[in-house]
Amino acid sequence: MKPFIYALNVAQDDLAQAEALKAEFTEKLQAPVAIVCVKVEAEMMEMETEEKVAFLSEMLSLDS
Repeated sequence: MKPFIYALNVAQDDLAQAEALKAEFTEKLQAPVAIVCVKVEAEMMEMETEEKVAFLSEMLSLDS
């Protein structure tokens, strides 16, 4: 039996609730869950390293 990990793609507006969503789906699925936002990931692929650092810093400060 191979282990599963589920990726839950959420909207950028739902990132603030990422931990709650992760806990909810981890309990429901009884398996590890990773929260991703494909839109944000795609935007970051186009950025230079310095832009990525600034973007992530801003995103993390919004969560606080």
